[in-house]
Amino acid sequence: MKIKRKISKASPEISTASMPDIVFILLCFFMVTTVIKVKTNNHIEIPKVRYVNENDSKDHIAIYVNNSSNVILNQKTISVENLNTELSGIVTTLEPEQLEKMEIDLYVDKNTKMKSLFEVKKTLRLLNLLKVNYIAGQDG
Repeated sequence: MKIKRKISKASPEISTASMPDIVFILLCFFMVTTVIKVKTNNHIEIPKVRYVNENDSKDHIAIYVNNSSNVILNQKTISVENLNTELSGIVTTLEPEQLEKMEIDLYVDKNTKMKSLFEVKKTLRLLNLLKVNYIAGQDG
């Protein structure tokens, strides 16, 4: 008996000669149909506020930081380095309930160096005075 071998016929290879043409046509198609989104610049104007100066109450401390890196606390001008001792003296006289309600009103001049502001914020964090109100410029 003769064994017949099946000779597998090789399939013809796909011609890749037209591949660059197809890629170029696809590229042109996507370039034409793609929508380019134009970014609009929304100019945001920060609002100015009107505020009423509150009386000196036990649950508010007003801290003014001017552009010469001096801090005004209780109508007394001190340096940023001495702020910790002054505030800790105030904090130790307070009861725990008052300390929880304590809010700091921070008035900062627009020309103040950020280093001074960071030092004030670091001092407030160390004394656990975390309720800080940043007061904006007055309108008009």
